[in-house]
Amino acid sequence: MSTNELDVKVGIGVAVFVHDPYGRTPKTLADELGKWTEYKIVDENRASWIAQNGQWLHSQIKINKKTLEARGGSRIMWSRDAIVKEWNEGEFKSKDANSLAELVKRADVDALISVAKIFGWELEKP
Repeated sequence: MSTNELDVKVGIGVAVFVHDPYGRTPKTLADELGKWTEYKIVDENRASWIAQNGQWLHSQIKINKKTLEARGGSRIMWSRDAIVKEWNEGEFKSKDANSLAELVKRADVDALISVAKIFGWELEKP
């Protein structure tokens, strides 16, 4: 569970956000937040939490109690903050990670040794 927190207190009345995989690729954070629908956990059975959006039975999903993942492959998050964090991390990776990788390719040996130490990788100067 990448950004989902496993220490979430799950129970009846807790909100869960379900991702709609259809439609256009979101270009902004507001677009991304629009693809997530808030469900409330309304019931449980032996193996699942049952979350529902509105009063219609066809708008239910089941969440496995052991793995805290939606049955049927839907992506879920336990808070809007987790959605925003995932979006911001993806934006950083798409914009800045490649630039940083290019800088590392052109760095001198001393700089590379310093970077390796940050990641806990001990290198000896050649």
